[in-house]
Amino acid sequence: MKVRSIFKMKRDEYEFLPAIISIQESPPSPIGRLILWILMIFLSAIIIWSIFAEVDIITSSNGKILPNGKVRVVQSSVSGQVKEIYYREGQFVEKGAVLVSLDKTIIDAEIKKLKLQLSEKTALLNSLSAIIETLKNDLKIVSPKNQKWIPTRISKRNNELFESEIASFISSYNVQKNKLEVLVSNINESEVKISKINETLPIIKKRENSYKELYNKSMGSESEYLKHKQLRIEAEYELQSLNSSIKSMIVEMEGQLETLSEMKSRKRYETHNRISELLSEIEIYKEDLIQKEKNKMLHDIISPISGFVQDLAISSYGESVTVAEDILRVVPNKDELIVEALVPSKDIGFIEKSQDVIIKVDTYDFVKHGYLVGKTYDISNDSIEDEKLGVVFKVKIKIESNKINLSGMKATISSGMSVTVDIKTGKRKIIEFFLNPIKRTIKESVSER
Repeated sequence: MKVRSIFKMKRDEYEFLPAIISIQESPPSPIGRLILWILMIFLSAIIIWSIFAEVDIITSSNGKILPNGKVRVVQSSVSGQVKEIYYREGQFVEKGAVLVSLDKTIIDAEIKKLKLQLSEKTALLNSLSAIIETLKNDLKIVSPKNQKWIPTRISKRNNELFESEIASFISSYNVQKNKLEVLVSNINESEVKISKINETLPIIKKRENSYKELYNKSMGSESEYLKHKQLRIEAEYELQSLNSSIKSMIVEMEGQLETLSEMKSRKRYETHNRISELLSEIEIYKEDLIQKEKNKMLHDIISPISGFVQDLAISSYGESVTVAEDILRVVPNKDELIVEALVPSKDIGFIEKSQDVIIKVDTYDFVKHGYLVGKTYDISNDSIEDEKLGVVFKVKIKIESNKINLSGMKATISSGMSVTVDIKTGKRKIIEFFLNPIKRTIKESVSER
């Protein structure tokens, strides 16, 4: 062995030997064969891995961080001057809190005037109602009711007017009533006289007949007979006159009763008309008062939602505010931020609710500071036209946490920041990345003319 190794030929000398002997004496290096096998095994492993391994399918798009709920623009419903500003830029405000108060001097004066007018009309209504009750109560005075909310001076003045008016009516009524009482008295007197005549007339007639018989027998004087005849005739005429007078007075009495009834009816009718007009006026005053009260409430500008004050357009007291003027904006609570992404039309078909999303905030380098995670929860049904992106659909993404790692500290993102979102729309086997282009090429080549 040693001898052979001593006399072993050099590698260059093998080249001058016959081919078969050269191959026998200098076989190929096993390293090349080993490398070949390693490459074959490696490629086979890659192919097998690509068949079974899967990667996420990502749809990337741009978006913006927004509050979960629209930013509410606060406007004034009335014109006026600023009296008080309760919240400043960046301060948190609860829903229903008063943001700004406008000066209420003018509206308060108008409300006070309306209340005074309403008090006067209501007090007058009470007086007229008391007149109606007095008429029903056979002119026995029923005093007007006094309501506590009506000022005392107004109630007192209307009570005096009531007393004056009802006294005037009762006086006129009593004049006519006295006439009726006189008629009744005269009728009673006439009836007494008639009763007396009816009792004495038979006696007078009897005396007349007695004197007539004596006169016919020439036992009495003619003058006595004629005297008693005259007494009978006078009594009969007086009886007739009294009966006629009673009939006339009864007719007059009925007319007087009708006059008294008509006076009450007319007074009742006139009072009811005045009450009806007053009720209409009171209703108008009440409606005006309600509107003024509502208008006064509008002088306090209320926050429609809980959130943070932004874009405050007023800064000092006394500034003028007009109707529909933007005063400020209320941004909803920062704990409820979402991402609104604009997904191209070609990718929207793969987007579904509850898909995982990686959110890269453009302000912070995601390689250094990381990224946020979230899930899709709302996909618009209609597209919009974007000047740069073309036809896009809005996709809303719920952020799991709005904190991001910034130099070892948790920084809070805020509304308005731009982001890039990677939506995981599914998984794909790695081999499909190589096979799909081949399939597409074959399909397109077969379909060509």
